[in-house]
Amino acid sequence: MRFDFDDLLYWPALALKNDSRSAERVGFALQFVLIDEYQDTNLAQYEISRRLRQDYRNLCVVGDPDQSIYKFRGADIRNILDFERDFPDAKTVTLRPELSQHEVDPARRWTA
Repeated sequence: MRFDFDDLLYWPALALKNDSRSAERVGFALQFVLIDEYQDTNLAQYEISRRLRQDYRNLCVVGDPDQSIYKFRGADIRNILDFERDFPDAKTVTLRPELSQHEVDPARRWTA
């Protein structure tokens, strides 16, 4: 049997949806989940994140709704736009694009 990228997302999403014990076990093993580029997630990725966080609400997503570029691969911008509705106890932190110099200088020294 051959798997492509979509299969690697579809089958786990389906398993987590149809087998609550598996979802509980995997969710317990991954008590903290970080998803970067959340604006580019598709339905399967959304379902995986939602099912894993059913019992443990430790989910951190990072994304910019103005930067969604993977619609052609099934990315759904509504995943990030509806995040607060889907995860009502989430705390949203908005990063400012204009960083002050006292914020930038220490970062430059640390990464140099």
